[in-house]
Amino acid sequence: MTFLEREQSRLTHLLAAVRTASFPIAALSKQQMLPNLYRSHLAERRSEIQKEDLATWKALIRHLIVLGVAITMLLATSVVVRRLANRHVHEGHRRQMWLLGSRVLL
Repeated sequence: MTFLEREQSRLTHLLAAVRTASFPIAALSKQQMLPNLYRSHLAERRSEIQKEDLATWKALIRHLIVLGVAITMLLATSVVVRRLANRHVHEGHRRQMWLLGSRVLL
């Protein structure tokens, strides 16, 4: 065997070894990449969820404020109607109607 034939044979064996080792190496590199990819995806999703939670809390607070204002307005209207009925309506039957109306309002 000449030197070139030996080198050719050695390169062929080396190439075969690289081919057999390349598949497991590629699989291992993918396994190392996947956890990092999953971590970054989870971090992004966690950030999105936190933003959604903040928006939901803000909406809930807005709704509660509107509900509180509506209840306050109803109570104030009822008190005003009751006072006006007691002060300005002198006929008993009509006063009872106004007071009944204010109770129904609540």
